[in-house]
Amino acid sequence: MFHTFFSCSIFRFRLPVIFLLQALIFSGVSAQDTSSVDSLENLLSTSKDTTRVILLNALSEIYGKTSSKKAMPYAQEALSLSEELNFKSGIAISYRTIAIAYFFNNDHPKALECLLTSASKAAAIENWNLEAQNYLNVAAIHASVFGHYSNAMEYYTKALTVFESHNI
Repeated sequence: MFHTFFSCSIFRFRLPVIFLLQALIFSGVSAQDTSSVDSLENLLSTSKDTTRVILLNALSEIYGKTSSKKAMPYAQEALSLSEELNFKSGIAISYRTIAIAYFFNNDHPKALECLLTSASKAAAIENWNLEAQNYLNVAAIHASVFGHYSNAMEYYTKALTVFESHNI
């Protein structure tokens, strides 16, 4: 039994990759590169349409790890503009950046809700990598924040299924 559990494909190859992705996705920014942020903010002042959505989400993700209160308005504007433009990729990514802001603001239930919405939107546009990343983050929250290991395993398995079925 012990050997069988650890010999399944999730533990043999993918689990180290999954944990590495989690660490990268939820790692904090140690020293914010203010020149990059300033450059993005300068570009934002003249940007329109989908370019603006991309910049807003980039800024939200940067701020999300250091100042979730500053990140949220960027992410919400990105979501609003994405919906107005029917920019489906922007919608999926915006929900993810909103989730990051909620996570670092310790609102884990809302983070889960937004990650699952992002996963659903990503699947609808066949962005398998984003869908799987969201499932990994849902699993990480269930395991590390709530201690719900069976729920975590369910979402790790969903991520693995996406990875394997799309050769990611």
